[in-house]
Amino acid sequence: MKRCRSWLVVGLVGALLVGLGYGPLAQQTVIATAVISNANCRGGVQLVQLTWLQNQVPIATQLFTPPVVIAVETKREFRVELRAVPTHLQVLGAYVGGQGQSVRLELSVPVGQETKYECGTIVATVAGQQPQPPTGQPTLPPGLPPLTPGMNPQQLLAALQAAGVTVEVQGTQEKPKIGDADDPLVLGALGPGLQAVAYWVSSGTGQLRAAVTYDRPLVPAVLWVVGLPTLATCFSVPPPGGGLTVFCDRPALFAPFTTFGGGPVPGVVFFVLVIKVGGPTMPFVLSLAG
Repeated sequence: MKRCRSWLVVGLVGALLVGLGYGPLAQQTVIATAVISNANCRGGVQLVQLTWLQNQVPIATQLFTPPVVIAVETKREFRVELRAVPTHLQVLGAYVGGQGQSVRLELSVPVGQETKYECGTIVATVAGQQPQPPTGQPTLPPGLPPLTPGMNPQQLLAALQAAGVTVEVQGTQEKPKIGDADDPLVLGALGPGLQAVAYWVSSGTGQLRAAVTYDRPLVPAVLWVVGLPTLATCFSVPPPGGGLTVFCDRPALFAPFTTFGGGPVPGVVFFVLVIKVGGPTMPFVLSLAG
């Protein structure tokens, strides 16, 4: 009878421990860590929010008020305890660009893989996981024809027009719309649906930096730059989940999942193409520099 009573007590204590979260059936937690570095943005990186997701479903959010500032040549580590294993980390913030302007930072990076961005690297991991080096390259949004680096401007135009894209071309190779690009800002707008505009640009420096800023993060935009006579190519697409900037003004290794080729693009005359894939009318600003 005493033995039965003892086993009953042990069973009750075990059930209580499980109910309090100490038993083998308790829900397990994982420790997730984000390490964000700023290697080259001298104006600093400001972090506003980190959101951990599992298959695009948010499972935890870290808000920073005031924003966390990461100075150049430094890094910050952020740890959080989660009830599920994350697959992605969404980073929101801003950094100061090369011309002193504030640039919105909005990235979705895979957990377990080192990701390069404009200012440095982001490594998101869970406990016991080793980060993998970045792989892959950017892909064009669905709805566009198979444009490939090395195409000349005529081939690009023919492929786009054959796919039903309306393209407006400003200037010619012989008479560029913008001559000797020296930090001009070009204001433009693309109408509803598949639309594109191309600018012929010349540069006396033998290279061109280009970036496009717009205000519709859910509308895919593409920046494509071809430098002549070598056909050097850069193209840039938004990050997963949308963005507000596409750019060919820095090396591609700083944004390996959104930029091919990188900048500055070498050449004397340049074909600069801005494409909008669907959606309503979209104003934009094209920034150019030699």
